[in-house]
Amino acid sequence: MPPTNTASSGHRPAKSARKKGRRAKLMVLVLVLAVIGGLAYGAYWSISTVRASFPQTKGSITLDGLSGPVDVKRDSYGIPQIYASSDADLFMAQGYVQAQDRFYEMDVRRHMTSGRLSEMFGKGQVENDEFLRTLGWDRVAEKEYEETLSDSTKEYLQAYAKGVNAYLKGKDGADISLEYAALGFTNDYRPEEWTPVDSVAWLKAMAWDLRGNMQDEIDRALMTSRLGPEQIADLYPDYPYDRNKAIVQEGQYDELTGTFAGGDSGTSDSSGTAGTAGTSGTSGTAVSDATGTATGTSDATGTSVLESQLSGLQDVLDDLPTAVGVNGDGIGSNSWVVSGKHTITGKPLLANDPHLSPSLPSVWYQMGLHCRSVSAKCQYDVTGYTFAGMPGVIIGHNQEIAWGLTNSGVDATDLYLEKITGDGYQYDGKVVPFETREETIKVAGGTSKKIVVRETNNGPLLSDRDDELVKTGKKATVDAAAPDRGDGYGVALRWTALEAGTTMDAVFEMDRAGDWSEFRAAAAKFDVPSQNLVYADTEGNIGYTLPGRIPVRADGHDGSLPAPGWDPDYNWTGKYVEDDELPYEYNPDRGYIVTANQAVVDEDAYPYTLTTDWGYGTRSQRITSLIEAKIKDGGKVSTDDMRQMQLDNSSEIAKLLVPTLLKIDVEDEDVREAQKLLEGWDYTQDADSAAAAYFNATWRNIVKLAFGNKLPKELRVKGQCLWVDPVNTTGPADETQKVRECGQREADQAQPDGGDRWFEVVRTLMDDTDSDWWTTPDNGTREGADHNRDDLFKRAMVDARWELTAKLGKDIDTWSWGRLHRLFLKNQTLGTDGPSFLKYALNRGPWELSGGQAAVNATGWNAAGGYGVLWVPSMRMVVNLDDLDKSRWINLSGASGHAFSAHYTDQTEKWAEGELLPWSFSEKAVDKSTSDTLVLKP
Repeated sequence: MPPTNTASSGHRPAKSARKKGRRAKLMVLVLVLAVIGGLAYGAYWSISTVRASFPQTKGSITLDGLSGPVDVKRDSYGIPQIYASSDADLFMAQGYVQAQDRFYEMDVRRHMTSGRLSEMFGKGQVENDEFLRTLGWDRVAEKEYEETLSDSTKEYLQAYAKGVNAYLKGKDGADISLEYAALGFTNDYRPEEWTPVDSVAWLKAMAWDLRGNMQDEIDRALMTSRLGPEQIADLYPDYPYDRNKAIVQEGQYDELTGTFAGGDSGTSDSSGTAGTAGTSGTSGTAVSDATGTATGTSDATGTSVLESQLSGLQDVLDDLPTAVGVNGDGIGSNSWVVSGKHTITGKPLLANDPHLSPSLPSVWYQMGLHCRSVSAKCQYDVTGYTFAGMPGVIIGHNQEIAWGLTNSGVDATDLYLEKITGDGYQYDGKVVPFETREETIKVAGGTSKKIVVRETNNGPLLSDRDDELVKTGKKATVDAAAPDRGDGYGVALRWTALEAGTTMDAVFEMDRAGDWSEFRAAAAKFDVPSQNLVYADTEGNIGYTLPGRIPVRADGHDGSLPAPGWDPDYNWTGKYVEDDELPYEYNPDRGYIVTANQAVVDEDAYPYTLTTDWGYGTRSQRITSLIEAKIKDGGKVSTDDMRQMQLDNSSEIAKLLVPTLLKIDVEDEDVREAQKLLEGWDYTQDADSAAAAYFNATWRNIVKLAFGNKLPKELRVKGQCLWVDPVNTTGPADETQKVRECGQREADQAQPDGGDRWFEVVRTLMDDTDSDWWTTPDNGTREGADHNRDDLFKRAMVDARWELTAKLGKDIDTWSWGRLHRLFLKNQTLGTDGPSFLKYALNRGPWELSGGQAAVNATGWNAAGGYGVLWVPSMRMVVNLDDLDKSRWINLSGASGHAFSAHYTDQTEKWAEGELLPWSFSEKAVDKSTSDTLVLKP
């Protein structure tokens, strides 16, 4: 196993390096011996098979289609910098180089986006393919490519595909990666040629994982089976605008002109207009009675239509492969920029660390794309983080500007109940025929399966993909205004990403933008997923802009709950918020801008509802506090200060709860011993902290006792069983009437997850010590936790003590947060479902990590499911606009997707320790850092 951190700084370089080298050699030997011994279906591999796919990084290779030579310069971490003399050569080389390092990852991605995973992995992926075909990402991507993308973007995509295919030419699967050699034992799969649409479709997968509040929409609806409206409102408190500031603080919406004013020189050109001018949206009020009745009323059998429909949908979502990130409270990203008036250099500093699911290899691929001479023929000189399988740079800097991204959380999805009647659905009192298409799913080693996809005016019918969604909707009671239920209701998805867009155009235009005006014009085309874009340039300017295709909903519908699809009053208006109405900020007087998934703008200062489900601003306010503390009394911020801020492990919920926990009188000596760990604790969640371990265990038990045991089974952890009152009872049931209900949700998606929404829930209840949340006894809470807040807290402290005793031992001197909070990096296909020896060969870990829920150093975990790391800062960067060669970066894993390459996880140790690598940009700096040079020749 790779070296394990034993402290927040506990890195032992010499020993770690020796162990890493020994492990790599040992694993190759074990792999070969295992398969020679017959563990791999009776076949065998040699060491040469394992290493056959390693890329050539020195010398020269001839590629048909190049117009001139291209230099590929890799540093000691295998990170490539590409130098070409034309745009076409540059992007062709990018395709070739990414395929060298990551083609298997690219191939899996395109099979996921096109719903063709079964072609690679067999019948176990058929249900996932059915759902993905229903969404139709590849169909939308093809329409984008044919109809909406610019001619230059198509040329770049074609050049990129040509480079990928040049790499594939003449290669068998085993020549490409170890995983293909493994697949060869079970099927005869062979990789196909790459197409431009394969690249575009990946944007849909990214948009799906960053889609906004769809999960909250489902959860709120499922809660109606056990909780009333006031209780649900308690669990979704209002955003604390007075305490956690919105991103845009100095810009404002002008009612007279219908535009947003965010500072000087803040206008963008009209080329990125997202839609026609829309009418004002709602202010976030609750959905109307019609929706509430349709979604929340139970019949005599206790089955709510939405509970039954959406529990089935949740089962499908739980099984769907993750593209870039999980959806949950607290997950998100950090990005902030500090202007030159507050920095040591006198020029801006920009930091970014997107929080995504850990994967091996990392979702990001670092590289530079350089024209030897920037001109009309060759327009790019850009470096940063890319997606393997897609040309261009997503996050990074060019010679004049830098930018970072965080997910905005804007609500671009709505679920609709649909009344199905024969071959159609009801809308506005009429039966409208479905739009249908037939899809054939090919299955490796099995028989193909045909499905029919049905679409309503609101989008594809997701309920067709799960039998439960059709069957269980038959028993619901709805109000008189709703159509007769007949055979039940379907569930359709309306989502902006299912409309052809221009995000791929935006990537290239941002890569070559030279100033704020050009950047905003480019960003306006970044329609899906909507992102917070932070900006800085070498002239000293800083800015923020919110692009995206943001729907204008009808009055009375705020997108917080599924809506009745048969009622036109709940349909989208067909209009989108105009570009010049979207919030932005440019050179604010305070001299910095922070984005960390908090509210974009104060709700009273903006006429449109962007979402009802912002992150609650815990991380953003902590970053703001760190910046303010540094610049107080004229202090200046350095590049390393920005790095240190990224590593801040402070627990904001601990600051709220620990003073109360320390006042509780604990009789048990062992529990009291654990309680004393909190005395004098500075609230930092370092990997070696015993206090952090005990507090987080206590927090986990608090939310479980107060909230988790009261939630419906659809939200609780699968297999967690409780005796509860039947749903249709009006008061506490007799003990003999209670029913046993077991949780149904995967541990990493269950509630309460303990993120910053739950921070806010507990904060609002702290002064109400006799709240029903603390006192209700007949819902499965533990004995001794049924009187008031402090009794429940005491019970949580006791439970935490014995939980950690079981996990870490009785001696608290041996406890540490890192022993609970561990990161495993797993190959996302054969590393999760392959034979055990193959998992050992492909996966790495564990690493013991600092950080935690809603900390700036957001190593996320789910309090309902356990302490393991579920999302991470997937990369970290700090850009120095005074001297770009003094910028710093790091990736979660390494450049290579080849399991035994020296660059498979060679950045992970430094990432775990919070270090950043030098980031060469100028040709002089790149040459100095170059280890290997490959020349691609025409």
